[in-house]
Amino acid sequence: MSIFTAERRTKEIGIRKVMGSNEIDIVRLLSGEFTRVVTISILIAIPIAYLVTHRWLESLLLKTLRRNRVTMRSMVIVFLLQDP
Repeated sequence: MSIFTAERRTKEIGIRKVMGSNEIDIVRLLSGEFTRVVTISILIAIPIAYLVTHRWLESLLLKTLRRNRVTMRSMVIVFLLQDP
């Protein structure tokens, strides 16, 4: 995505370099936009992923415990053998 943004803004980057901007300012300009997009995406994706995963794991846990006695016994044994 950063390469796409840099190619799209080639003229702007050229003008900024001619006007005296150094490379660090240009990198900050491009990475700042990219960072904002990634941050917003993460803030949207994390709660959705948490809810979906939580519901999915709850349904698997209930199905497994009710139907599989070996799994239930194994969980009890592991729980009893763990260090205090």
